[in-house]
Amino acid sequence: MLSIKKGQSALKIVFLFFLTGISFPGFSQGEFLHRGTSGYGLNGSFQGGQSLVNVYKVKYTGAGLSMGFSIKGIVDLQAGSLTQYIAADEYYAGSDKDVGSNAYGKVVIHAVKQTDKIPASVRGSFTYSYSDYADANTTLKDMRFSIGSYRRMYLADKISFIPSIDFVYSRFKFTPSGSSLVLEGKDFYTDVSIPVAFNFARSHILYLTPGVAMASKGSGSYFWITLGYMSPMYIRQK
Repeated sequence: MLSIKKGQSALKIVFLFFLTGISFPGFSQGEFLHRGTSGYGLNGSFQGGQSLVNVYKVKYTGAGLSMGFSIKGIVDLQAGSLTQYIAADEYYAGSDKDVGSNAYGKVVIHAVKQTDKIPASVRGSFTYSYSDYADANTTLKDMRFSIGSYRRMYLADKISFIPSIDFVYSRFKFTPSGSSLVLEGKDFYTDVSIPVAFNFARSHILYLTPGVAMASKGSGSYFWITLGYMSPMYIRQK
C-alpha cells in the first residue's frame, strides 16, 4: 500500500508510483554455472514499458550496465546502474517528463542446483537500489526480496536456454528534497525470462536474455533485453 503525505503534484507522484514496478535485470551469474564453478561477467540491458494508472498513461525506457561475480555457482554478488527516461500523459493536465539515475547492489543465493536427479534450480535474492530524479527533485530507496526457479535445457552441445520465473516483493520510500512529503509502500510483481547461452572457447559464455516483469499495481508490464558475457574460473579444491 502507498501512503502519501501532502506536498507534490499528482503527475510527479505517478512517475514514482510507476517506477516501483520496474525490474533491475542484473544477471544471475550462477544460473549459467554448475555447482563448484566460479565466474565473473558483465552485461548491458535495454528496458521499456507502458502503464495506465487511473487517468495517467506512463511510458518508460531505460538502459544500464551491470557486473558481478559468482562464488562456486552458489552465491552471486552484483552491482549495476541504470539511466531511466519516463514520460507521463494525463487526460486533464497535459504531459510531463523526467530522467532518473539509479545504482543498485544484488545478492543471489542458489539454494538448490539442478542435477540429474533434481529437475530445476531454486534461488533467492536481495536487491537494494538508490535512485535520483532531477526534475521531480526526489530520491527513491528500494529493497527487494525474491524467490524463483529456473531449468537449463540444451538445444545443442554448446547452446542452452534457461526458462526462469521469479516472484518479487518490494518495499520503497520516496524522499523529495526540501519537502515534508513522505511516500512509502510495497509492491509485488513477477519476472519471467528465457536466457539463451552460447558456450565457446574454454566454456566462456555469451548470452541473450529477453524478459518481462508484470507488476501488481496499475495495468503495466515491462520488458528487457540483456546481452552479456560470462568467464568461468575453476577453483581447485584443497
